[in-house]
Amino acid sequence: MKRLRTYFNSLSPTGRAAFLADVGTSESYIRKAISVGSVGPHMAIRIERATNGSVTREELRPDIFHRSSSQDPLGRKTT
Repeated sequence: MKRLRTYFNSLSPTGRAAFLADVGTSESYIRKAISVGSVGPHMAIRIERATNGSVTREELRPDIFHRSSSQDPLGRKTT
């Protein structure tokens, strides 16, 4: 969650609005998730995509997602 907090706080107001629209949630949800320390698995995937892999699903939900060495941060196979 630390990386999500850092990423979110680094955004300009316009950048935050765009991020929240991409993720499909509100600022209050993101702030609560950071405070509680957890997001749902689908939200973790949306955050990873909206941040272009800067915040990964594995960081947000290590109990569910485990990155294979043959995958990039967005879960795509690499060669």
